[in-house]
Amino acid sequence: MDTTCTMIAEELSSMADPSDYLAAILEVVSSSTVEGDALDRLIADYMPHFVRVVLARSFGDDCAPHVNEFLQVTLECVIQRLREGDPSMIPTMHRIFDHRRQFYTSRLTAKSSSTNETYDYAASASALVHADVLRNINFFGDQGGFHVLLCNIDVHMALDESSPTSADNNHNEHDDNNRVSDSFSLDALVCALNAVAVAVDLFTDAFAVRFLDDLTTALCHYVRRTPVPRESVRELDELVTLLAVRVDKSTEAPRRSSVVLVNEFRLEMALQGFRGRTLERRINGLTDLNDALKNLSAVAGTPTWTCRHVVAWLDTNMVRMR
Repeated sequence: MDTTCTMIAEELSSMADPSDYLAAILEVVSSSTVEGDALDRLIADYMPHFVRVVLARSFGDDCAPHVNEFLQVTLECVIQRLREGDPSMIPTMHRIFDHRRQFYTSRLTAKSSSTNETYDYAASASALVHADVLRNINFFGDQGGFHVLLCNIDVHMALDESSPTSADNNHNEHDDNNRVSDSFSLDALVCALNAVAVAVDLFTDAFAVRFLDDLTTALCHYVRRTPVPRESVRELDELVTLLAVRVDKSTEAPRRSSVVLVNEFRLEMALQGFRGRTLERRINGLTDLNDALKNLSAVAGTPTWTCRHVVAWLDTNMVRMR
């Protein structure tokens, strides 16, 4: 198998039209030709390599649709891995979402970004964004990829979007089977947020407002469950800030502004420090709490958010009693 896959990678990197090889890969992945460990290795080890190869080069107009079909099947594999709690293919998703890859940029023309298709997740009129990257982001969304991503951050969320999400521990066996067993590691979380960040400016306004609000809520739940080292706080804060800015660029009325999203996340991070075991950690947490509260106190209320939400958060977490 290794010899065959190495040969395929070489052909993908050099052939003008490797459509037959791509079709063969898709046939193997979608059929029972290969099973067990061999199929797992093909998907986990070789498909990410094949993706790197095809995204790093240009193809003719006749071959490009076959390449893009391969990328979308790969995204299906990413989603399936995420449903199983496996983040190993997130870097591959990141690459497919990056509109600056050679596969996309080599085919840019005045009409390459125009399409009659209706997109729910990503859209752009920019001449610098090829329609194929939009198709791929929308495909990922249509297949439930963004929801499954959230389920790996907040494990209380049900994989089946029609199922209720509960934060209690009274799950039956069906509930447990409908949830990811464990949330991302911190490294996997950072990787996932970077993958979202590479695509966030292409999100439609409606999706950006909805998803980034849900993402911030999921991140707050994640922080409550997962200890975050002080040295990792800044990196997470920078990523959340980068993503939240997209909300303010939207023509859709946000549920929460970027300032609220960022500082409510900072409250959760600060609370973790405030409840730490060392005096230094508690002092740092208290300082961060005060800074976040000061920022939130200056935010004007909206129909969906007021400062009362902060007061309720303080009461719920008994911050003023400590």
